[in-house]
Amino acid sequence: MMAGSLMLCALPAAHAQNHNTGGYADDAYIGRTQEKKTPLVLPGAGKINVEKLNGKIDMQMDISKLNLCELRALRNAFAARQGYAFKDATLRALYSTTTWYADTLLGHWDREEIQGRSIPPRYTKAQLDFATRIRAREAELRRRNFQPEDGRGRVNMDNLVNPFQLKEFDPKLHEMLGRTGFAIVPAEHNQLFHVYEKNDYADFPSFVTTDLYLQLFHLYFDCVLRDVEEKHLDSLMTVFSSRMGTELKMLAGSSREAEVRTAAEFGQAWFAVASWLFSHDEAPGQDAVPDIPENYRQMVADEIRKVFAGKNTYSEMLEYFPPREPFAYALFRPRGHYTRSQLCRRYFRGMMWLQTAHFGTDKPEKMKQVALIADIFNQRPELQELYGKVSDPITYLMGTPDNITLEQVSGLIRQTGLPIGKLLQSGKAMKKLAQEIEKLAQGQMRIVMPSARASRYLVDIMPQRYQPDAAALIETVDHKSKVSLRPCPKGLDWMAVMGLPGAERILTEELKEAQKWPGFAGALDEARRKTADTQWDACMANRWMQSLQTLGDTAQVRPYFMQTPQWQKKILNTALASWAELKHDAILYAKQPMLAECGDGGPEAPVVKGYIEPNVRFWEKAVDLVMQMDRTLTTYGLQTEKAKAVTERIRELAEFCRDISRKELAGKQLTDEEYEQIEIVGATVENISLELVSEDNQMLQGWSDVVSTDKKVAVVADVFTANGDNVAIKDRCVLYEGVGPAYEIYVVVEIDGSLYLTRGAVFSYREFTRLVSDPRMTDEEWQKELMKTPAGGTPVWMKEVTAPAKGMSADDEETFYSSGC
Repeated sequence: MMAGSLMLCALPAAHAQNHNTGGYADDAYIGRTQEKKTPLVLPGAGKINVEKLNGKIDMQMDISKLNLCELRALRNAFAARQGYAFKDATLRALYSTTTWYADTLLGHWDREEIQGRSIPPRYTKAQLDFATRIRAREAELRRRNFQPEDGRGRVNMDNLVNPFQLKEFDPKLHEMLGRTGFAIVPAEHNQLFHVYEKNDYADFPSFVTTDLYLQLFHLYFDCVLRDVEEKHLDSLMTVFSSRMGTELKMLAGSSREAEVRTAAEFGQAWFAVASWLFSHDEAPGQDAVPDIPENYRQMVADEIRKVFAGKNTYSEMLEYFPPREPFAYALFRPRGHYTRSQLCRRYFRGMMWLQTAHFGTDKPEKMKQVALIADIFNQRPELQELYGKVSDPITYLMGTPDNITLEQVSGLIRQTGLPIGKLLQSGKAMKKLAQEIEKLAQGQMRIVMPSARASRYLVDIMPQRYQPDAAALIETVDHKSKVSLRPCPKGLDWMAVMGLPGAERILTEELKEAQKWPGFAGALDEARRKTADTQWDACMANRWMQSLQTLGDTAQVRPYFMQTPQWQKKILNTALASWAELKHDAILYAKQPMLAECGDGGPEAPVVKGYIEPNVRFWEKAVDLVMQMDRTLTTYGLQTEKAKAVTERIRELAEFCRDISRKELAGKQLTDEEYEQIEIVGATVENISLELVSEDNQMLQGWSDVVSTDKKVAVVADVFTANGDNVAIKDRCVLYEGVGPAYEIYVVVEIDGSLYLTRGAVFSYREFTRLVSDPRMTDEEWQKELMKTPAGGTPVWMKEVTAPAKGMSADDEETFYSSGC
């Protein structure tokens, strides 16, 4: 008798009952001999019928033509016939396709329970000799996991140990895996973690992607930001706008100086618009807005109606008259997460007014109006405190102001040393103030619209924020030709500027942008120059973008599939989709570039050997990212219970992925507990996601309980408006970056010398344009659009790495056991 010589080592899986039903995932644990099963015939020359391995096996057979999967099936058959509980999940799954293994397994376990000890399998000498011969052949084949072909390596698909786990192995998918080691398969999953939950349910080895973590971080960032806005920022800005309006009203009624009264009345009207937007869900009716000077009531009411209408047009109040650019009221349409509640919609419109109802330095009356507002701000420390409680955390989250701020104008007002009345009356002093503001702007504003019909230098009460991608996208369009040869940029432009491998090659060789516009290469260089001094640690948005840079790091050791040109497209798909999510989350604050216009019982569960996308530099950045977010919220007193509850769990997940990646690249064996953590990653991520999307005092049991727009991964953001003077009417559009349903990725990975077919989830990145006259698209509208055209906006360059195979069914994903145990 000899134990263990025919068995694979693995560990007891503590999560055997991690599903809500309390049962086991694999039918092998449940005696179902009455269940009719289709016999599994393994792919390969031997045509081995696994059902018949319970019968006689010719131990003198020629094994030279058999593949690794066939050899493993033969070698372990003798243990399976005795009910051995294989720890390797692929072997357990293999024999569980038969009508005889499940009952034999349970019978063997019953005997062990009765005797209180482990009962090893018994083998004859002939069986041991047969196993020895097979083992030698297996070792020989494993040395050929990769075969040279045309000067490069090719995966030896005959060495897969678990090809049978795909019921239908599409030949095109098989061919692509052999050629590049991975392939993306279109699917329609609502969330990335659903793929991993299905893997867990079916004991299919998981490939944990950076996409899964980036999607979770987006949900974390977006939901925490929404929580902070609803619980803190909204009330602060509502009070700020109201108090500013009150101060201006008092001054308008008390000042004896005509210039002061005139500017104060306008300021009162300006803040009346802000206050209405922060506190109302619709525009005023026929009656004008009360409590403001009579001569402004109708103007204010009209202004508010234009905001709610959301269509670009001219503005008497803001001095946007023909032939100048119309005012961009389209930006006031709530989108991103601001469609999720009435409070969010109000906050969005109110903040957008504070950020974009500009005071141009080329408009003398506007300079007087903002000067008076700044003077009042100087005299009211409580207003400065309210302002700082909002502006400071937004700066650290989203970036530094691009236009000139109220604080900066207030500082310049103090430097004049003049009382506000004398300042407003002095044409010379006001001209100098405008020049000082422009001097500040020249050194600060980096997103400047190249148009002769718009004010070049702008003051905002609380400006939108500079993000380097916006500056880059302005540079990569043709705004010099008489008729623009490239009126709209692409997301790939920013990836190329950041230096992600493959981006520039795709733009120039596959999409031939340089042929369409000869100035394209020079424009890319100029975009790199303009953003070369980016301070990546300056804000969370920049840190997020920097983490995407690390996806393309070629300095670290990488497995074979990450060394191919095709993997560069997988990286770009991930980076672009995550960037789209960032732009979605920052839709309110980022300045948009425009060319204007669990239980027990039964045998131990098997160990499912999974794999984590081994990008150590990315995982290190991921850890830093969530820690920085936590520090920011704590520093500014914005930490909420929701953020506290999930921050540590997200950090632990990133640290786990980092540590496992290091072990994978170093060729170290993972522990059974580590494999278990990989297997249940879907349930882990879903559980965290449920905490993030739930409302206060709401207990969601599973993703099927989620009814909001956050149920689906699909989001969209408008990132660029192509409406410049030299853009042909037919080309005037808005560029959208988005994410579609979750796709699947299949990757052949080498674990402990064997090739495993693994499955994971990736983003499906989307890019498209719509007419500039169309309303800005919301997430809800985008998700409806995807129901009609699921592949809408898919870039053509992704075709090379997308297998024309069918993904897993997504219509029953809510029924899978989830939410942890």
